[in-house]
Amino acid sequence: MTWSRMSFKGQSVWVNVDDGGRPVLDSQGRAEMKYRESDSRSYRPAPQNLLPSDAPAEPAHSPRRPTDGPARKFPSHASGDTVHVWTDGACSGNPGPMGIGVVVVAGDKRKEHGEYLGRGTNNIAELTAIRRGLEIASELVPAGDRPIRVYSDSSYAIGLLSQGWKAKANQELEASCLQSCDDLEATYRKKGVRTYQGYVANLSETCDPENEVQLITKVQVAPNNTNDNSLLLEALPDLKDRTGLETLYTDGPYAGPDVDQALQKHQVEQIQTGITGKILDPNKLYLADFEIGQDELGVPTHLTCPQGQSVPVELSRRGRSYQADFDPTVCLTCPFHLAESCPAQPGKKRASFRLRFTSDQMAVAHRRRKMRQSKLEGKNPRSAIEGTVREVKHPFPAGKLPVRGLFRMTCLMVTSAAMTNVRRIHHYWEDKRKQARQKMAAEQGPNAAPQQQDLSFASFLKALLTSRRAFTARPNAYLGF
Repeated sequence: MTWSRMSFKGQSVWVNVDDGGRPVLDSQGRAEMKYRESDSRSYRPAPQNLLPSDAPAEPAHSPRRPTDGPARKFPSHASGDTVHVWTDGACSGNPGPMGIGVVVVAGDKRKEHGEYLGRGTNNIAELTAIRRGLEIASELVPAGDRPIRVYSDSSYAIGLLSQGWKAKANQELEASCLQSCDDLEATYRKKGVRTYQGYVANLSETCDPENEVQLITKVQVAPNNTNDNSLLLEALPDLKDRTGLETLYTDGPYAGPDVDQALQKHQVEQIQTGITGKILDPNKLYLADFEIGQDELGVPTHLTCPQGQSVPVELSRRGRSYQADFDPTVCLTCPFHLAESCPAQPGKKRASFRLRFTSDQMAVAHRRRKMRQSKLEGKNPRSAIEGTVREVKHPFPAGKLPVRGLFRMTCLMVTSAAMTNVRRIHHYWEDKRKQARQKMAAEQGPNAAPQQQDLSFASFLKALLTSRRAFTARPNAYLGF
């Protein structure tokens, strides 16, 4: 197989050729082409579109008007109520460096926009250009006040956004690309094998066992590609200020150096119910199996192995990690060393058994120890939040909110969470009233006078909203993400 330089629509490419320098055609009469010789992906252009590399370049697209005609001009203003948006996106190579151009005209208002997007595909550039155009249109004209007409030469974008086309396995869609013309903030996300479009909602809920009723304390709604850590970092100061948060139970993704610093700043202890990363071998020892002693600043001072040997911790020579040297006479008889499961190992010129670790590895080890201790206690306060999420989504058909846009989504989620809290308080008060009636009936005997009937939920809600002494949760409650 021989690859030779040729020209394709004005761009230099590599083409599979025979001994005579002619493109090798497949059974369908198409050549094999690459934008780079080292690329693993190839394309199948028609041979008439391939020219010798020294031939004059032809235009990439056939002109739609005579070449000697006047150049296309966008109007400086638009009549009527319609906002006009012209968009175009392209890339050099596919994939390759991307760029977009947008012109928006709304009455006597006009704005042009150009942007370099980095590396990607032509389809992503076309979709991003439409997204930027709609964003600019919403800046020039208040949302929903006037109709918007979008002009694009991309059949892919038009089919995807207006004709119900589906992107093939979402391979050509980046997380932040446009999902709907009338929902600019909706994004795409893939978690595991499942894909999601739209928004992500994050709930915080009290889970202190001393609380007589647990309440939702915070609702966050964000574009679907928002990082879990960002949601936690945003919520933490507010939760600490309003609830006096002391202990936080979270899932595995809510972790990282930024989270550790924020938790330390606000003096909040985090206990995770899972740790992201590789699955540990139960037959081996890891840093989490060692007890790490630290000073007031969080610097490790000593390390104690599972066999009870405690040694000081020192900063490595380059200052990038820490190290602890264990007594070889003790380690050589240790069952973990004999089973080849201990991470501390001797050096070529060093008799001691040394264990090295970084600050990040130490933070992960601390999280693992807290998680293990929590599991030993047989409690998982965070588990209730899964049911709470379903409770908040349950009023909506198939768990899908019937609105679009970040603001409307947030309003609906906050309202649903508030109603969930009201129902819980109502059930709590009704249980209290029921217990009081049962106690009174037991004290007065069978001849007791009939008691007042329970209040309806509507009456209870009215009383709750007008009462100055509404129910409040304990200030020092635990929160679960």
